[in-house]
Amino acid sequence: METHFLSKLICEHLMDNRFVKLYIPLRYYSKILKRTVTIPEEFICDFESVPIAKGSSKRAGVGHDYFCRKDSEPVVTKKVAADLYFELQELKDKGKELNQKAYRRAWRFIKRHLKTSVVRVAPGYFHKLNVLSPLEEVQGKDG
Repeated sequence: METHFLSKLICEHLMDNRFVKLYIPLRYYSKILKRTVTIPEEFICDFESVPIAKGSSKRAGVGHDYFCRKDSEPVVTKKVAADLYFELQELKDKGKELNQKAYRRAWRFIKRHLKTSVVRVAPGYFHKLNVLSPLEEVQGKDG
């Protein structure tokens, strides 16, 4: 079975719009994990914080932030979290590429690989927060 979303991303922006909180669980089937993933309502994250094309794949950013938490279900390695991030970016781009010019398809390909490489090696917040950490903790994750 291919990766696909089972619910929409419905969230509210918090404070300075840097962070969001899920209103309903975000659910998707992951081909990598061979199972359904449920990111719970009340989960707080910052979408994507990779400087290159920040925020261009919000659901992928939510998924990656979820798998960076120490009590995600399932708990994964940093490499697997990056692979899952790539999987969701690829899902977002799927279908769009058929109708786009070659340079746009190439840029999307490069962007997916570049962003995934950055999260694979970036130091910082991996496995430091709980899934339902409050905003104050999430804000201080890089500090």
